[in-house]
Amino acid sequence: MSKQRRAASFGEFPTRGLDEGTLTIAGKKLRVRTGEVPQSELLFFAENPRVHSLLHSDGSEPTQEEIQDQLESMENVRELVQDIRRNGGLIDALIVRSGSREVIEGNSRLAAYRCLAREDPIKWGKVKVTLLPEPVESVVIDVLLGQYHLKGKTEWLPYEQAGYLYRRVHHHGASVDELSAELGLSKKRIGQMIGAYEFMVEKKDNARGRWSYYYEYTKSHKIKRARKLYPKMDSVVVKMIKSGEIDKAQDLRDKLPVICTSRGKALERLASGRLDLDEAFDLVEHQGGTNTSFRKLERFRTWLANADVRQRLADSAPAVRRRVAFEVRQLRRLIDRLEKRLA
Repeated sequence: MSKQRRAASFGEFPTRGLDEGTLTIAGKKLRVRTGEVPQSELLFFAENPRVHSLLHSDGSEPTQEEIQDQLESMENVRELVQDIRRNGGLIDALIVRSGSREVIEGNSRLAAYRCLAREDPIKWGKVKVTLLPEPVESVVIDVLLGQYHLKGKTEWLPYEQAGYLYRRVHHHGASVDELSAELGLSKKRIGQMIGAYEFMVEKKDNARGRWSYYYEYTKSHKIKRARKLYPKMDSVVVKMIKSGEIDKAQDLRDKLPVICTSRGKALERLASGRLDLDEAFDLVEHQGGTNTSFRKLERFRTWLANADVRQRLADSAPAVRRRVAFEVRQLRRLIDRLEKRLA
């Protein structure tokens, strides 16, 4: 049965015994009702980023039972079970669409509650909810989730945050500028997160455990320039990520930019698949591309090669110019000695 048919068959919750109140979201004051309802009649919300991250590899929506199984296997849900048991119930109500009975906010808490209900169906049969009126605009739900999990104290995992931002832009028409103002995140950060998520969608990889690999791969400007030079590198690196050949995301952050800016054949061989990441990095090291002293010397030469720098030194006050001239003579002597040793 589809989610739409399933939801429609419930009708709205009876509101007898529920307290009336208001909730302001996205500048809209909504009339809501709060109280306890049977937890067995609630549905997980597939568009919630935490639930959405559990989609099947083919992009299909998991069943309610599959969502429950996957959520309760998560560490934070196991911790919630203990917290709710100690407290004797929920402190914060689940936020629910009264028409579809989907839990917009609080899916992890619902999963934890259902774990407890298996132990004692009577004690944990009802759960505290706040019912949103119908119809409710999608932008209201979007803003509510963002306020809770990108600005609030209960943050989603980075992959879930990125999925939320991606869907706000691609499915609901929000702009990066709007999201930045709404959520207090920098436009650069939002762009990087959406870019990494877009890349995962393009490469058909929805494994949230690999998010950090793709984030490090797509956000680096040095890597981006190399990807333009070697378009096949994406496929090579994605294969390495999926196979577990790259040990940790930190290797992409620390090693790949060095390879991408090195001179020699390391980048070309990596991009063609002839070398793996460690082999390419070892080759760069062997060629001196990661040597700290070499890097310092290279940066100094680049700085001194700037005509404006040389002009500022030449235009210094007389006392400073004498000191500059002394340092230049000393440099010339040291360079001559180094050249002899390198010959």
